[in-house]
Amino acid sequence: MLKSRQEMVMAGGRLSQILGYPKSVGQIFGFLFFATKPQSLDDIAGELGVSKASVSNGVRKLLSWGAVRQVWVQGNRKEYLEVVDDLTILFNAGYSDFVKPRVSSSKRRIGEIGELLEEERAEGSLDQEEYSLAKKRYDKLKKVQGRLERILPMLERLL
Repeated sequence: MLKSRQEMVMAGGRLSQILGYPKSVGQIFGFLFFATKPQSLDDIAGELGVSKASVSNGVRKLLSWGAVRQVWVQGNRKEYLEVVDDLTILFNAGYSDFVKPRVSSSKRRIGEIGELLEEERAEGSLDQEEYSLAKKRYDKLKKVQGRLERILPMLERLL
């Protein structure tokens, strides 16, 4: 495998893991990204050294995002795939699948933390100094969360 493709495969794998998806999803995308012709599941599994089942699962995820598409290769009954050139599709999928749900979840959790902080103060688990410090830091966290919520609609329009 060419070094450029190898690097793309590794970068895709790392990014996929960072986003909480299997490494193979990113590796498959990275491999197909520099492929000059459609690739079969067997081709992908062989080049990446992963199981066909892993490739099949990864391809399903990429298909659901619209990042790859199935193509027909004349004279062959195998399933062939190629990457979709429009990377905004991938960014939109990542935003909808990863960013938006996590921001929503973090808002809920930050709210719960604030409630717990107030409960602990009321029951005397925190002295005034501990509470003041925690409350000050909590307020900063809540402010960042608010900014993030205001930025997200703008980001959504850009994508």
